[in-house]
Amino acid sequence: SAEVIDLPGAEVTYFADALSQEAAARLFRELDRHPSWQKRPIRLRDRQTGRHFEALEGRPTISFSLPPGREYRYSGERRVAEAFPECVLEAKRLVETLLAPQLQAWAAATGKLP
Repeated sequence: SAEVIDLPGAEVTYFADALSQEAAARLFRELDRHPSWQKRPIRLRDRQTGRHFEALEGRPTISFSLPPGREYRYSGERRVAEAFPECVLEAKRLVETLLAPQLQAWAAATGKLP
């Protein structure tokens, strides 16, 4: 079931049961164990001297894109996103199904495509 939470300047629809605890735990485990997590080098600038230097990110990151292979830049470094893992695509399909009625109502009210 969906709960609408009104916030200043926003409306949030909360789906408490969108994922079962088991499904949420499985999704977390699959993403947490994904082999592509890594600390990549980034370019930083020393605030006092203005000198640029390279360091590893403070936390491991990973990026995905549709289609896979899209290039982007982050902190001066060129990166290539990889394919979404199937567990993320499954979650995406679930969210799209849950949101379909809200998106269709929004589209009808605004005359735009969902």
